[in-house]
Amino acid sequence: MKNTFKAIVGLLAVCAASSVFAAAPAKENKSGEDIYIGASGGVIFPMKADGLKYKTGGSGSLFVGTKYEDFRFELEGTYKDSQVKEINGESCDFDYRHLAGLINAYYDLSIQENLDWYFGLGCGWSNVKLKNNVGDGEDKADVFAYQFMTGVTYHCTTNIALFGGYKLFHTTKANSTKMPWIHGVEVGLRYTF
Repeated sequence: MKNTFKAIVGLLAVCAASSVFAAAPAKENKSGEDIYIGASGGVIFPMKADGLKYKTGGSGSLFVGTKYEDFRFELEGTYKDSQVKEINGESCDFDYRHLAGLINAYYDLSIQENLDWYFGLGCGWSNVKLKNNVGDGEDKADVFAYQFMTGVTYHCTTNIALFGGYKLFHTTKANSTKMPWIHGVEVGLRYTF
């Protein structure tokens, strides 16, 4: 956890330090559309639900999208991994993970020349898996997933942007088990063609 926090602070410091250099003005695209790809990683904090208490975990995402003026639309593939540490107060050893595909929509609000504040929402599908590491038990389900996002983007160049943000992720019940709300903090890189 401490190493992840240090990595996030380090990335944000590099981003802030790079603002000393004159960044190129935003790329002018006659059609108003830009295609981009990117990746992000972060820390997740699943909340207690249905008597299950979770450990802090990790997440990673890959995405491809298009930007039109102040709006962005993207397809995201994400993986979230944690462990269940207690069931109704009793210690346990379960892996908990999501493998999800989401469609996201964002609005970018310019704060200053190379800095945007973004917020958005997304929905899609998630494959949820709970696996008992002590016995052979495993529970899987395909469920509806949705998320809300906010954060800041720093445009280092006309093509490269760094971002840091917050995500709130949730799904419908999996085989009658109520799934936790998952708070997440992430940092990432976006490349625009």
